[in-house]
Amino acid sequence: MTIYEVAEEYGISKTICHEILTENLGVHQVGAKFVPHLLGEDQTRNHVGVSKDLVNCANAYDNFLKNFVSDDETWVYICDIATKSHFL
Repeated sequence: MTIYEVAEEYGISKTICHEILTENLGVHQVGAKFVPHLLGEDQTRNHVGVSKDLVNCANAYDNFLKNFVSDDETWVYICDIATKSHFL
């Protein structure tokens, strides 16, 4: 979720939401993907082909991006303000 989505969900300002997440909970944004700068010719063709396929699917199917699943090893700390419960 983005800071905007969390702030809207709990009815607080984006500034306060950002402060809570970063200063109180120690959450930081991770959104970078590392791609080698020097791809081989075959790798470049494959990368371009896969990218075009993904763009075509996103354009063809309205819910394509909503069903896109990626996997990583991110741990998320959640605090439910209503119940004051903490989850990991």
